[in-house]
Amino acid sequence: MEIVSVNIGDKQEVEWKNKLIETGIFKSSTQQITLGSEVVLNDNVIDRKYHGGIDKACYVYSEDHYSF
Repeated sequence: MEIVSVNIGDKQEVEWKNKLIETGIFKSSTQQITLGSEVVLNDNVIDRKYHGGIDKACYVYSEDHYSF
């Protein structure tokens, strides 16, 4: 397996179902990440109930899924 891209992002406001919500789903490629004990430094996670903490959630895709 080869890691092709590592991504982090800022929080953004988007309209969803006629409401403004904050999300951290939009990520951009970075050369390096730093893992803290409960976070990836400089990456915004909005929903801490399901993401972050000791048992971090990772969003991982196979490169062949990106065209989809």
